[in-house]
Amino acid sequence: MRCPACGYTNQKQQAAVEVKIIFKDMPESLKEKLIMIGKKLKPFIDKQTMSRQWNQFMYAIDIVDYSIVDRTVNQYLLSEYHKEGKGFAYLKAMVHLNVKNHEKHKAYELAKHGANPPLITNEEEEWN
Repeated sequence: MRCPACGYTNQKQQAAVEVKIIFKDMPESLKEKLIMIGKKLKPFIDKQTMSRQWNQFMYAIDIVDYSIVDRTVNQYLLSEYHKEGKGFAYLKAMVHLNVKNHEKHKAYELAKHGANPPLITNEEEEWN
């Protein structure tokens, strides 16, 4: 059975194959960070729960821009939420919240720092 909202399936073998494909397409730096989080969570969460949360997390971030995911993972690691027992389900919620607020954050940063000046070409200099 496949979830109509996120695409997650409860068939373990099919989910494992699809998650491996999703994981293979990620940038290397993000892969390393996610593996590190998994290793840090391993003592706190049982294997069955961890694999289910991992699969659901991978399905959730498949449609998200990897720059947002990378920024969220960095935030998760800096805050050391893994020490509080907050696993991939919490990280998934963080990613969804950052996706939801991404445009607001961009607008705030633009207002705070401003934009780059326009690029002036040689043709425009001649007219002035």
